[in-house]
Amino acid sequence: MLTNSSAVLYHYNEKSENWVRTFFPCAFVFRSTDSSVSSGNLSQSNRAVIRIPDYAKTDISIGDYLLIGKSNSTEPDSSLCFKVTAFSKNTFGSSPHLKIICS
Repeated sequence: MLTNSSAVLYHYNEKSENWVRTFFPCAFVFRSTDSSVSSGNLSQSNRAVIRIPDYAKTDISIGDYLLIGKSNSTEPDSSLCFKVTAFSKNTFGSSPHLKIICS
């Protein structure tokens, strides 16, 4: 399902050894939930694709955490956040954006 929302990105800065929190007031979020049965076990996975307009200078890396919605927390809560598995900075066309894939 595609929705408009806000998002918070938590990027770990290795030099200062702390989390850097970046709030994005406008994000396009596509969330999906998949499930499958393998060897008699039910397996579920949540996936999200987030597009944030015009933020090409944001520090991001694989393993960062992304929370959909608002939060004032300085550190991510892994039970509420998605983990970044891939990202791309799309600077082409009339609407450059940061595309983040999470699971």
